[in-house]
Amino acid sequence: MVRGEFAVFTFSDLVQYQRKGFRNGNWRRLSLLDKAYFRVSICYAKARGKIVNSRVVDNLKSIMEKLTLTFYKKVFIGGLEKSQQLLLKFEEKGVFNWALEFKGWLKDPKYIFWLGLFPRDGGFDP
Repeated sequence: MVRGEFAVFTFSDLVQYQRKGFRNGNWRRLSLLDKAYFRVSICYAKARGKIVNSRVVDNLKSIMEKLTLTFYKKVFIGGLEKSQQLLLKFEEKGVFNWALEFKGWLKDPKYIFWLGLFPRDGGFDP
């Protein structure tokens, strides 16, 4: 996928990501435009061998992120956002002066995942 300094996508790379999207159900969640763009890119890569255009590669990367997104990743991303918000708020308020262990909790992956399970607080919302 990444060859040297720039990213290159081959036909087999694109087909592999499409299959992952089919298997985990994210392909059906893509917009029609994203699906069409991805299919055209697969056809182009099959005909030409690889895709090297940086703009096309960037668009494909964003679609591939959507295709490989899982429940755990969604929850963890939401928890990470909430953790960063709490870290900033608590540093401003000086909470870490009297609650020393809490700063470590906000960096613990298990606690971050736990934070992500609550949709009202910026976590996962199915």
